[in-house]
Amino acid sequence: YVANLTNENFGLAIIIVTILIRLLILPLMIKQTKSSKAMQALQPEMQKLREKYSSKDQKTQQKLQQETMALMQKHGVNPLAGCFPILIQMPILIGFYNAIMRTREIAEHSFLWFDLGERVPYFIVPILAGVFTFIQQKLMMAGTAQQNPQMAMMLWLMPIMIVVFAVSFPAALSLYWVVGN
Repeated sequence: YVANLTNENFGLAIIIVTILIRLLILPLMIKQTKSSKAMQALQPEMQKLREKYSSKDQKTQQKLQQETMALMQKHGVNPLAGCFPILIQMPILIGFYNAIMRTREIAEHSFLWFDLGERVPYFIVPILAGVFTFIQQKLMMAGTAQQNPQMAMMLWLMPIMIVVFAVSFPAALSLYWVVGN
């Protein structure tokens, strides 16, 4: 439908749909960011709880979980809030992938210098996808990566994975990822 509005420009249609989707899930993204910042602020208190309940027996671990949940409830933090945007985006990404792979018009259309149904020949779009993913994650994790080595590893691992996927998949998915980030 959007491609028809843009005079069969499927690249522009992907950009418009991506922006619309991002605007629709913006409230979830804002909630995710607020929850992430609140979790970051609670880290010192959670560390104190871990030290207080450092024993490995089951009752102590249960008490630690109860105290942690009480702390989160007290401050209005939902530990699962960060999962909602990605859970919503995954079906959309899968839908884009299927639309691109199954719709001959998209696969045969070119946008700027690349064919939407083929891999990008000069790796510019995949590299941009990786760079924008890195920047987005860096902004989301501001201050947390230094405290948590696993988060620091994800800061680098996700962009690398995105570049590998973007090089392997049709350019239309890379375009979606660049515009989305």
